[in-house]
Amino acid sequence: MSNLPQEPALMGIINMTPDSFSDGGMLRDDPELARQRAREMIADGASIIDIGGESTRPGSAPVPPGEELRRVIPLATALCAELQAGGAARVSVDTSCPRVMEAALTAGVSIINDVRALSADGALQIAAAHPAAEVVLMHGAIPDGGERDLVERVGNFLERRLGACLGAGIAPGRVILDPGFGFGKDAAENFLLLRRLGELCRRFPGQRILVGVSRKRMIGAATGVEEPRGRDPGSHAAAAYALLQGASLVRVHDVRGAAQWLRVLRAIGAAGSPGGGT
Repeated sequence: MSNLPQEPALMGIINMTPDSFSDGGMLRDDPELARQRAREMIADGASIIDIGGESTRPGSAPVPPGEELRRVIPLATALCAELQAGGAARVSVDTSCPRVMEAALTAGVSIINDVRALSADGALQIAAAHPAAEVVLMHGAIPDGGERDLVERVGNFLERRLGACLGAGIAPGRVILDPGFGFGKDAAENFLLLRRLGELCRRFPGQRILVGVSRKRMIGAATGVEEPRGRDPGSHAAAAYALLQGASLVRVHDVRGAAQWLRVLRAIGAAGSPGGGT
């Protein structure tokens, strides 16, 4: 258990969309319910709340920037003000739109989580102009080099996007890398990438790796569970494996369940160590 990161983080997911594959739009028109859900996630152990206003599931329709702003910014603003006072957690916004990035960072959001790895015009410049903010670069939503080996392809893409960030003046400590489970990969490829995740982590020493497998189709393919909410046990197993391979953050729907298995992993790692008991 020595390869468990010292302080792995749980990122709780809040979808402000009508077509989320997981929650079916339950929070879209109820900002107060979304705030309450965020509070519950923080109480359960989330150190990051990730707010999304555009579904990234396969076949989802693009969302105009104005609508994405309407969905995301009021909640992000309220949560940032609330959490700034308590210091319990940070707020992330899941977006590829530069307009939304700018508004979110101005509102106090500290992480931009971009499935298109800051590839949109102006995105790199906006991130660079907010030196206190962190960015997540994800593989899979834009074309890559097409190398034959999947892990090499993912690694090369992330290396290129990391280089673009460094070239724009974004410090490496502000960058989080996401291999993009479920994006442009079938179930077999997703599990191959998960099994070899340690290779990817070793390729980027010092860079944090975020893994998001929660309730995804790959879990359904392995378990036969059709309903996304029923995939939490399988999601937890995959996320725990990812941390043991070197990931630093996991993005989850069921924060309470994830916090429980994380406490168990920590207890196993502490067993037999000085001051850890026997």
